[in-house]
Amino acid sequence: MGEVVLAVDGLGRERSGSMTRFELGEGAGRRFFEIERAGAELEMRYGTCDTPPTVARRTFASEEIAQTTLEALVGQKLRRGYLAFDALPAQTRLERLREAGGASLEIDAGSHRARLVYGTDLVGTDFENVLRRLLSDRELGVDRLAVTLGFCTDFEGVGRALARLGGASHVLRSLTLCTFDEIETFRATVARIPERLAAFDQLTSLQLQAGQLSATQFELPRLRKLQIRAAGLGRETVRAVAAARWDSLASLGLWLGSPRLGCDAALGDFATLFAGQGLPNLRHLSLRSVPFADELCEALAEAPLLRQLESLDLSFGTISSRGALKLVAHRSSFSHLARLVLDGNEIEGASDLALEELSREVVLGEQRPATGDPREVEHLAPMYEGDGYLTLQNLA
Repeated sequence: MGEVVLAVDGLGRERSGSMTRFELGEGAGRRFFEIERAGAELEMRYGTCDTPPTVARRTFASEEIAQTTLEALVGQKLRRGYLAFDALPAQTRLERLREAGGASLEIDAGSHRARLVYGTDLVGTDFENVLRRLLSDRELGVDRLAVTLGFCTDFEGVGRALARLGGASHVLRSLTLCTFDEIETFRATVARIPERLAAFDQLTSLQLQAGQLSATQFELPRLRKLQIRAAGLGRETVRAVAAARWDSLASLGLWLGSPRLGCDAALGDFATLFAGQGLPNLRHLSLRSVPFADELCEALAEAPLLRQLESLDLSFGTISSRGALKLVAHRSSFSHLARLVLDGNEIEGASDLALEELSREVVLGEQRPATGDPREVEHLAPMYEGDGYLTLQNLA
């Protein structure tokens, strides 16, 4: 089962700096040497650029001795003709990065955007190294990154790579981590988002997707957009989102999913969120695939948060005619909305309920046949790839 840990050292230690890279020669067979100190330990990676690296670690009696040894090893490499990778021309660094990433890496240097696709079909790619080099290149300046894991559940490698970046991780403005894959693999993927996500304090956009997601705390003061999509979203994560102070957040989206797949959130977990505490600038709220959607409709109608919203998306949930009638009964609470999305629920006779009059624009789309059993619809899950592309898979 895969697990993502953001900004946490894969070896459980604080790192004193980022890994420094040196290269010798030209062509695919050129040699490289990388070194980094973590406390009193040195980690080294070396070999040729067309083969998997050799990794070696040495522990010393003190940090001072480790640092002295690091400087001696670097001096030795420079005397042998190695060149610091950071000193190479920007175009050369970009070409070599694309060579290392192969088909898994897409870079748009002009817009500072990059995308990595990682899967078992890319076993020849040193994924962790490519990701670290991509984000630590200040001149390249990639600040929008999407990492898509296909055909695997290895979020752990992403976390290790991000953890090694040190200050370079702070340049990120937009980060997307998601899986799209065969249904069974998606369901097995668990992403754990720890407190140290705060290390990415420059983020303005964060999108996360996995079969199950778990978070206990968020501290991202500049974040303007947060999207969390899961086949089963836990109440711990909902409470963490509700408890956070979001001074800049304008758009929030949560995809709850199925209790059978890990969603144990209940209506009460949204109380703080609906009170509008810590969300002074929220204008767009999306609560999708909610298994208790009828009850949600009434709670939202009375929520202080609703008054400040411009759009509300309740699509792909379990809203029945009962829930729709609750919306109609509180039409004055929703009339200020520019857009209300109710697509993909199971509202019988939707066209006869005057739902179009609830707000300036109401999107009904296609409604599913009413079954009277939420389990028939709550198993829909998003299979998401990159930015703005969404398809659904039935996990029944």
